[in-house]
Parts: sequence; structure tokens; C-alpha cells
Amino acid sequence: NYTTSKPMPAYLGVANNSMPNSLSRNLGFQIPLGANLKNADSVFVSVTVGQKSVKKTIGASTSFCSFSNSELGSLSASNGKSALLQVAPINYDVTLAGARKIYLANITAYTKFVEVK
Repeated sequence: NYTTSKPMPAYLGVANNSMPNSLSRNLGFQIPLGANLKNADSVFVSVTVGQKSVKKTIGASTSFCSFSNSELGSLSASNGKSALLQVAPINYDVTLAGARKIYLANITAYTKFVEVK
């Protein structure tokens, strides 16, 4: 058994309404990260419409996560707010088990229904 002493990562953008309600495939979009991330080493961001997704994993020191119109081009328009936008900050802990390194990840996922236009 191993218990990490690291606190769970958090994304404060939900509380301060930084996650958009709708996304434009033609214009692209960006989500503010920076000060909205706490205790994170990296962050996973995805948009899912039906069975198709676009996703990125970026460093937590990045100010924004941007998706261009070409990146969003594989997604279809959603039927109202039926698409999922997910922001999941991650922090990692490394421990030794004998001579082997074990990598542990703490992930907190924030998911919002959005409209993709």
C-alpha cells in the first residue's frame, strides 16, 4: 500500500465560470488555465460529441488550452448542450518499490455539457 502526501489537483474555472457554455468549430476556442489550476503538474482537456473526441494533455504552467478550428473539424455540431467538455488536472507522485519506480497519478475531472456549433 502507498498513500501519497500530495493534495488532489483542482481546476477553479468551474466556480468562476471560465468553462464556456458553447464552442464554435469554425472559430476554435480556448480555456483559461494558469491561476485556475491548483496542485497540478499537467492537465487533460477534451471535447466529445457523440463518439468523436479531440483532446490534449499540456503542462500546468500553460496559461490557456486552445483548440483551433482545424482541430475541432472532426466534430459534428451537437444537438443543444449534449457535448462534453472535460478539464482534468493531474499531479504525479513517484515512489520506489524495491528497485522499480512506480508512477502514481491523482486526477480530478471537471465535466460540463456544452453546445458545439
